[in-house]
Amino acid sequence: MGWLLVAAGVAFLLGGNLAGGIWFAFIGWFLVQAARSSYEDLQLREMLRGVEAEDVMAGNLLRIPPELSLQDAVDDYFMRYDHGAFPVDEQGQTIGLLTLRGVRRVPREQWPIRRVRDLMVPLGDQVVVAPDARMDGVLGKLQDGEAGRVLVVQRGEVVGIITPSDLSRWLRRWRTLDSKALDSRAR
Repeated sequence: MGWLLVAAGVAFLLGGNLAGGIWFAFIGWFLVQAARSSYEDLQLREMLRGVEAEDVMAGNLLRIPPELSLQDAVDDYFMRYDHGAFPVDEQGQTIGLLTLRGVRRVPREQWPIRRVRDLMVPLGDQVVVAPDARMDGVLGKLQDGEAGRVLVVQRGEVVGIITPSDLSRWLRRWRTLDSKALDSRAR
């Protein structure tokens, strides 16, 4: 339908109707892009249907203590590792999450005196799923979540995190393995 509208727009343009041609072509192009996006989203959900959160999550998370200064958190964690958030751990229990976005809201001159505890987001305020949660459902939470991440929690403890980067990395691996499986079947 979108391509028909684009073609109609081109026909109007060739017929001398500039405004109508541009308008039809624009609406058609918008519909084509919307349909493509919906189809890609459907394909992604189909790929993720049998996949669980623990298959995609980044595990073995580095944890930071709540009494650490923001300056030390930036120097020792955010600048050293490629993560946008770190679980805050107190006596072996995750109590919150410190995000780079949150640190950036604090003026730099306050970093040496402010503590991680002051800025962490409590665990209860995070988007949380179980390790066996199906990724087609987790995807919606990842897309809708303001934080841009989903924490994987088992028995009250953070065991992993899923970010759009983790999902992209998993999809690249899946596509590589899937294309190799198709190649081997074709031989």
